[in-house]
Amino acid sequence: MPVATQTFLQENYVTLEEVENYIFRFEKRYGVSTSDYLKDQTVRSRIPEDDAFKWEAYIDHRRELQRISDETRREYLSGLRDSKSRDNDPAADLLLAA
Repeated sequence: MPVATQTFLQENYVTLEEVENYIFRFEKRYGVSTSDYLKDQTVRSRIPEDDAFKWEAYIDHRRELQRISDETRREYLSGLRDSKSRDNDPAADLLLAA
């Protein structure tokens, strides 16, 4: 009789700060900055393949999180009115305070 199995996938969400910490750990472990790692092929060749893959994935993830953060901030700021031109609207003040 066949047995049914289920596979559960777990999604992990990391913050920009956590990604920065992962990258810092690689920099500390290998004694090289991320920019030097990316620029210098001899440095890269000394890094085990699994770690190189992870390091580059964190770098890419950091770029994407920064892009999203910048986009969100830009959209938020574009929705604000100039404080000199707005009326004394308590609801607007509440939105700005949030």
